[in-house]
Amino acid sequence: MYYFKNYKIRIAWFICFMIVSATIYYDVFATTYKCTGMYRSDVEFGIAYYGPDLFHSYKGYTPNTLYNQTISQWIYEMNHSRVLFMHTHGAPGRITLDNSNTMLSALYMSSISYSSVPRMVYLSACECGKNSPIYGNIGNTLVNKGVGCVVAFEEEIRYPIGHPESGCNLYDLKTINYLTHYNYTIHNASLAAESDIIDLLGWAYGCDSRIIYGNSYMKFVC
Repeated sequence: MYYFKNYKIRIAWFICFMIVSATIYYDVFATTYKCTGMYRSDVEFGIAYYGPDLFHSYKGYTPNTLYNQTISQWIYEMNHSRVLFMHTHGAPGRITLDNSNTMLSALYMSSISYSSVPRMVYLSACECGKNSPIYGNIGNTLVNKGVGCVVAFEEEIRYPIGHPESGCNLYDLKTINYLTHYNYTIHNASLAAESDIIDLLGWAYGCDSRIIYGNSYMKFVC
């Protein structure tokens, strides 16, 4: 009888472990993973700089930062990066790459065959989290392709005039610092960063329009 009860306890603990493991990515071999930041050269102080550095400092990932990327470079990094940050300009259902004439839409993303995809894609770009009846929905498209979670924004994000290190860029930095340094979930990291920005600056500079597709309770634990 004791063995039977003990057996049931072991099963219960195993089930609990599997449930927790489903929402937390234990990056045991983090040094083999790459965190990539991609940005346009006309944007400043963005998460494409800070994101890879934070994942390197706190999680041991290999940092990789690129600018004025092409579509082929974006596809390559989608296939080879554990985490992908993009700091650029956007619109509903699409983002820009090297300039405003080079657009990457959800419709195009859905047509690509990926050999691998990131655990997280973070898109710091205005309105790119919105659905477009013409171009589609970037967040849903990438999650359907296997990305664990996609962070994007549905409205315009901005920073105080003359202070690109503040506003939305500071929000992004704080979010990823909470995610990597303090091991928050991406959901809780986003909320904590928003609260900090409002307390510090008086309003959220559009960052309260963020939307998280896929697993919003993802953690990165080494």
